[in-house]
Amino acid sequence: MLLTRPSLPTGLWTAGRVCARRWNSAPAVSAELRTIVRPASATVLTDIVAQTPASGGVVVLATPQYANELYAAVAAAGGRGGVFGAVVDTIPTGGVRDGVSYLRTSAPITLNEKKSMLLRAPPATHSHADKQGRYVTSGGQQWELSKAFLSLHFGDTGKVTLQAANTLFQTGVESVLVGPGPAGDDLYAHLALDVPVTVALDTAADSAAAFLEPLTTGESLRVTSSKANMLRTINGKPASSFLEASLAASLFLEAPPMKTALSSTPAKAAAKKDELKARSVYAVLDGGRRVRVIAGGGGWGARAGMLVLDPELKSIPANSSIAFMISSDAKAAPLAHTDAPRVVFECVEPEQTLAAADGAEAVVDGVFGAGTENHMLVNGRKLDVYGERCVGAVAA
Repeated sequence: MLLTRPSLPTGLWTAGRVCARRWNSAPAVSAELRTIVRPASATVLTDIVAQTPASGGVVVLATPQYANELYAAVAAAGGRGGVFGAVVDTIPTGGVRDGVSYLRTSAPITLNEKKSMLLRAPPATHSHADKQGRYVTSGGQQWELSKAFLSLHFGDTGKVTLQAANTLFQTGVESVLVGPGPAGDDLYAHLALDVPVTVALDTAADSAAAFLEPLTTGESLRVTSSKANMLRTINGKPASSFLEASLAASLFLEAPPMKTALSSTPAKAAAKKDELKARSVYAVLDGGRRVRVIAGGGGWGARAGMLVLDPELKSIPANSSIAFMISSDAKAAPLAHTDAPRVVFECVEPEQTLAAADGAEAVVDGVFGAGTENHMLVNGRKLDVYGERCVGAVAA
């Protein structure tokens, strides 16, 4: 049965330590940060939990293939406070899809109950819902996948929120965010944690600039008609027409590209098409605000030629300047080595299949974090361009 509990774990792990003052002026808090790539055994998860003292706390992040083991390791703690786990798309750095990353503190890591939300069990009448799992139900559907998020509050200096990985095929539930709750151990739809260390998150620079290419140059573009987050016309022309001239944007919009633009070899053409479909298009509005284009182009009727932007954008003022950019195939530079402990959060390109990772286990001390195929919020700033990265120094 999925999501089962194991016997109590054995074994110990050590990692790089740093001491920091808690934001409430309590005694210094020691913190251990470690990332383990391609762990030799999944028992590392129970080892990490076992080493955490009763007076301390730990948050363990793991890639989807370790979802069941992560749940079992946290469950083995018997609902003890301060032990939490989350399944994420990748671990640092560079989008590693096979590994574990953890942050352990000598003081408790606590659940922010006001901002956290449990997954709700399905009604008994929902015959297709696995009663051993926990689902979010909605409307007249038998069950509906939740949008699960992990939020880490580093004292009063930084907050990171990112979407959890999809674990439906590994566990039977859409995501695994696990920690103490009313049932001893519980799954959460939103897991918000207060972490008693100070982290200086770098949010000043636009880390996406290196991963974007301009699509529209030369002509000055102005919004001439819009509704809510939908662009109707730009410079009096259908909004999507300004993207359709670009092969990459045309593929994104599912419009047929010019035959001369593709390679002559069918195999090469298919590979190029797949590569370009993975790229994302963004609109840059007045003031430099960048939002993703999520749909548009083609069709008939009132919406023909429109572009739909990220729904977080509630309105687009008339006569606003606008330009378009597309994510490039540039790769993030390797993280520079330093002995200073740090947290690392990344936006990574989605992958449909997970191949088995080659190589021996590798341990990176002093690094903790995760990557997401979706977007993340860092101190309220949205990061959603593949390759974007936020690095935060852990205060000594």
